[in-house]
Amino acid sequence: AGIERLHALLSTKEEPITVAAPSAPQPPLFKVGAVLAAPEVLLSPPLTEVNKVLAKLVRSIVESSRAFVRWMDGTCKETPPQPIGGPDEEPLLFSFFSDVSRLPELRGLMTLTAREYERTLGRVNKQLDQYRKYDQLWKMDRGQALAKFEQKAPTLVMFDARLQSYSKVVRDAKAME
Repeated sequence: AGIERLHALLSTKEEPITVAAPSAPQPPLFKVGAVLAAPEVLLSPPLTEVNKVLAKLVRSIVESSRAFVRWMDGTCKETPPQPIGGPDEEPLLFSFFSDVSRLPELRGLMTLTAREYERTLGRVNKQLDQYRKYDQLWKMDRGQALAKFEQKAPTLVMFDARLQSYSKVVRDAKAME
């Protein structure tokens, strides 16, 4: 399927090119883990790093077309590098990069990749929000909170209510697993 797509992209046909979605689920490119490092929930690797690597991957795919050197007209010989300017300047190498980088289908796929990344980022943040709602549990000073609770001269019912609230947090946390 990959060679067929490349052939379709590089062909001179005027027909529109369609890229079918894979029929089976694909394995993820990245796995991101969340770790509680009080008072924050940290992601490993950080999402900014994932974004950098993904952007570099997409650029590398397009840049790889520079390796496909054009042939001289009417031959099967590669075009030699053409000097442009002085001896210190890099010679111009005729490749398929300019053609590939201008393909609207490729730009569409790059836009689709960016959109999917944003959707995935939204899902990751939604998962993190489930943990962030408990921020106060690990941000508060337990000793200070206990002293404040003791100043209220709590009744047995107040102790029970506090324990029930913590039990609910435990049940909610287990339900997130």
